[in-house]
Amino acid sequence: MKDAITISNTITFMFLLFLINILLPTKANLVNRGVILLEARLCVNGCRHVEDVNHLFLSCPIFGALWPLVTAWLGVEGVDPQHISDHFLQFIRYAGGLKLRRSFFHLIWLQCVWVLWNERNDRIFKNRQSSLPQMLDKVKSSSLLWLKASNVVLVLVVLS
Repeated sequence: MKDAITISNTITFMFLLFLINILLPTKANLVNRGVILLEARLCVNGCRHVEDVNHLFLSCPIFGALWPLVTAWLGVEGVDPQHISDHFLQFIRYAGGLKLRRSFFHLIWLQCVWVLWNERNDRIFKNRQSSLPQMLDKVKSSSLLWLKASNVVLVLVVLS
């Protein structure tokens, strides 16, 4: 089990690096790289917006609706920025000054984007959808697994 957690942590950490540096293979990035046609660049949720990182995780009416559920669960409120790196920083500020609480909010934020990315992929490749309450439950349960794991250290590195 410890090896599985280490592998999962490594994959999730790499995902975070790609996300913060806007390198994820969203449809907009795939169009820019010439992998898919321009016509295929719209969001998987049918909202008729280009699927880039900021839209997918923050402003999409389907996926972006997860954040208010999460902040309600955590008992915090505020205005969420519409750029992914600003959103991350603002989300961590909700935690206040306690280091342990900030680490917990890092974990929750990372789990949210991980759940959203996997949901996006399930909708594209498996034609399977989860409801918002189901996505919130995934955030809660995966966060609990990370908290139970021993020797989990969250480190954020942003490439310039």
